[in-house]
Amino acid sequence: MKERVTALIIAKPGQMRDGLRALLRAIPGVDVVDRPCDGVPNTDLLAEHHPALILVDCRVADTRTPGALRQLKTQNPGACFLILVEDVEQRQLAQDTGFEHVLIKGSSAEKLAKTVRELLPQETETRRSE
Repeated sequence: MKERVTALIIAKPGQMRDGLRALLRAIPGVDVVDRPCDGVPNTDLLAEHHPALILVDCRVADTRTPGALRQLKTQNPGACFLILVEDVEQRQLAQDTGFEHVLIKGSSAEKLAKTVRELLPQETETRRSE
């Protein structure tokens, strides 16, 4: 049996976090770690769960302070990141920090779901088709 993968949501309490949680829970083989936070989570949380996918709402890890995102990426070199930003300027800052997967909030739910599925490890894809 293939291993399950963990997805970590870094977002403040509210509709954004609730929507991300619902989206991830609808994908077979994905365990969701969802903790309300007002900043980048501590290394203990990340080390405990070893997330394969980390979704970051820019309101928590302010993309105008690239150091916080850079540190998160350094601590989790094996994880795939999806950064959700407010505007084109924040998208550029996140990309300049080294994040390849950045979506502007307000993108369709279908686009967000497709992006998340594409970023999940292959074993989850295989399990969905079984």
